[in-house]
Formats: sequence, C-alpha cells, structure tokens
Amino acid sequence: MLYVGYLTQVGLTLLMLPWMPLWSFILLKLPLELTPFLQSPMTRGVVSAFGLLHLLMIVLEFLHAGFQAKRLQEVTQSSSCTE
Repeated sequence: MLYVGYLTQVGLTLLMLPWMPLWSFILLKLPLELTPFLQSPMTRGVVSAFGLLHLLMIVLEFLHAGFQAKRLQEVTQSSSCTE
C-alpha cells in the first residue's frame, strides 16, 4: 500500500508540476543555462509523461494483485477438493 501511495504522489506531482507557476519559481534556483531547456513544452511534456507512467503503474499493480488473489483462490479450492 505504501508503494501505491508513492506512485500516486510522484505521478500526480510529475504530471501537474511542469504546467504550474511553481515550475518557473523552481527554475529560478537552477543555473541559467538550463532554463530554456526546462521551459520548453517538449521537456514539460516528457516530465508529465513520466508522471503518467507512474499512474499507469498503479493500475498495473492493482491488476497484478487481482490476478494473484484469483490464482491463490483457485489453488486453495483445488487443493481442498483433492483432500
């Protein structure tokens, strides 16, 4: 559950932060040579896409957990039927 919380927080932060005014404030603290690169829409899109991948991993984790639970239930039922 902690892992899902991490993925949610980081995913939403990376998805939203590049498009918020806070992004420009953070860039003021970085070297001036990086500012044009980090201000470009392409870079902002890449950071947002990375956040979207984190959110997609949440869906995959829930699907994986569901399949694991189903498989465990099937194994438990088949072992109780053979006894």
